[in-house]
Amino acid sequence: MTEGTQARTTVDRILVNGMAWTAVLRWSAQIVSWVGTAIAARILLPGDYGLVGMAMLAIGLVRMVEDFGMDAVLVQDRSIAGDRQARVAGFVLLLGACLCLVFIAISQLVADFFKEPQVAVLVSALSCLCITDAIQVIPRAELQRRMEFRRLALLQFLQVLATQTVVVGGAYLGWGVWALVLNTLFGSLVVTTLLLAWNPY
Repeated sequence: MTEGTQARTTVDRILVNGMAWTAVLRWSAQIVSWVGTAIAARILLPGDYGLVGMAMLAIGLVRMVEDFGMDAVLVQDRSIAGDRQARVAGFVLLLGACLCLVFIAISQLVADFFKEPQVAVLVSALSCLCITDAIQVIPRAELQRRMEFRRLALLQFLQVLATQTVVVGGAYLGWGVWALVLNTLFGSLVVTTLLLAWNPY
């Protein structure tokens, strides 16, 4: 067997193994999510979901584009390392911090738009997601570069497990809308911590 054939066989094995783990953990995460959501929905009020939906509307749209596709660039261009990687990380982190401050500044305007005063503090709290998302870009791209699909799938499963644990526990403890806010923040914090532990930079 030639060296090229061996390399392709190794890559194929990694991909198949990764797809298997991804399928198992993704379905497991989906089941946990369904169960947690069903339990929380029986306890929390529809208004709680509405308030979080209002707060997440703008933040959710920005989170989709805040890294300007840097994660894809980092995965495809393996020459980005060392100082170049540090500059990319600095740019993404600065952008995340600026977006966080912008959302805190406009939180009252968002609340006024929806005519729901409580939305302002929810937007301010959820704006922290812009920073945690930015911190995740480099280590997540490194996992994708190394084709560590098993860890990526495990990451998603643990995030869902963390979020559903907090939302169900918070609902039972009477946290109301904050059960939905804190579950999102805690899930993001868990993912960020694990990514930095696996890929410190």
